Amino acid sequence: MLYSLLKIPARVALPFYTKHVKVSHPEMLKRSGPILLACNHPNAFLDAVILSTIFNKPIYALARGDAFKSKRADKLLRMMNMLPIHRLSEGSDNLQDNYKTFDSCIEIFKQGGIVLIFSEGKCVNEWKLRPLKKGTARLAITAWQSGIDLTVIPVGLNYHSYRDFGKTVHVNFGDAMEKESFPGMVADGSGIKIFNEKLASALKELVFESNDPEEIATFFSRNSNKQNPLRYLTLPGKWLHLPLYFPLKKLSLKILPDVDFYDSVLIGMLTILYPLYLTSIAWLVFTLAGGWYWTLVFLILPLLAWLYVKAKK
Repeated sequence: MLYSLLKIPARVALPFYTKHVKVSHPEMLKRSGPILLACNHPNAFLDAVILSTIFNKPIYALARGDAFKSKRADKLLRMMNMLPIHRLSEGSDNLQDNYKTFDSCIEIFKQGGIVLIFSEGKCVNEWKLRPLKKGTARLAITAWQSGIDLTVIPVGLNYHSYRDFGKTVHVNFGDAMEKESFPGMVADGSGIKIFNEKLASALKELVFESNDPEEIATFFSRNSNKQNPLRYLTLPGKWLHLPLYFPLKKLSLKILPDVDFYDSVLIGMLTILYPLYLTSIAWLVFTLAGGWYWTLVFLILPLLAWLYVKAKK
């Protein structure tokens, strides 16, 4: 229930914090399960937010287990279709809980659901594919051994920047991987190696790789219109929202111990606080001008913000 409710504001907010979301094979967004989305992990929980927002069907996402430590957080995150997956760095005792999560995923698959797993394990803000962990292979093979006709779909997420607001995002879908492609597969060392080699090969074709800032900028801007007629409207949108954006940006840089989560946390805070910001401006307009002019704030400011994001270089 909470997942469905949050998906509405997330879809409204997506055009404001992304300049453009380019989806290859958009027909994938309408598919039903059982599906395992095997994705790279460049930008923390924003990766899951974007995929959950653009997919028609609900998605259950596997997330880092230490976020589920408290009972309250555990209950809240599960209501948001998130399931814990523990890493060895969080303590070997917690690894036993991963079996419970995998059992939950198997039940989701049996009901025709979709599960998102980040095959690299850890989030790192970079433009390359990192070595894959074993979890994706184990989950897929376990589902096949349970008689589930699971489809594994490789997904490559590519961001033009991990610091700029109004980013361009490429969501690339690869060819589906079916059980028939892995006859006699078992979840042992050799089986996991074979699966990961095939998945890594598929993801290599979907993930943009570069260490050159100029090459990155050129790749993501090659289809942009530098003479966008809306560019003259960017300044009002920028300056009217600076009192909200600038302090939150500074706060995110200051309090976050892991810089790879900066982008996601900043966008999360902006999404939550923006309605309060609009309400404050509307109250100020009502106090100074009276009448009905305050209602225009809820139309004009979001419109200017949208124009700024779409028109900026």
